[in-house]
Amino acid sequence: MMPFMKDLHTNPAMTEAILDTLLDYACYKATRLLDLGCDGISVSEDWGNNYSMFINPALWRKYFKPRYRRLFDLAKRRGKLVYFHSDGNITPIVGDLVEIGVDSLNPVQPECMNQLEIKRIYGDRLTLDTGISNQKTLPFGTPDDVKQEVLTALKHLAPGGGFVYGTSHFALYDVPIANLITLYETLQQFGAYPLQVP
Repeated sequence: MMPFMKDLHTNPAMTEAILDTLLDYACYKATRLLDLGCDGISVSEDWGNNYSMFINPALWRKYFKPRYRRLFDLAKRRGKLVYFHSDGNITPIVGDLVEIGVDSLNPVQPECMNQLEIKRIYGDRLTLDTGISNQKTLPFGTPDDVKQEVLTALKHLAPGGGFVYGTSHFALYDVPIANLITLYETLQQFGAYPLQVP
């Protein structure tokens, strides 16, 4: 990874060659899946940490955005969906992802992204596939903390649709069972449309 990160700045030809090879393979896989009748394609990356992206958004737009566009176009031309996963704070490129065809974004990580702002700006064009904080509330909060976070999300993120909710990532071994049960029961009670959130 480190040589490639250097290549992004010092060796454009090598960067392009590596990414084009990976893109060709991704396009081949996507085409096969779409030919088999899949409803869309899923791309799973991790472009951010809790505070920022791993690379400058300008570099992402130069090298990665056009390649994602080509990949996503394979699905969009067939009327299929594009699901994109990236942990971390990827706020600077959410608009780019919407522009090039992402239909559903996961996890819109609550520890590092402003979910309400993402919903406000892109909620009419993007499904937020998000969830409760897996770094704070779910492992370290009380059942009441879990319930309140779920209700807040339902109240502010669910109106208008385009909303999927659960855990923002896998629930790990340090999560109390009572918190998982509270998450499930709160969504069962209040998570259906038409919304009736207290």
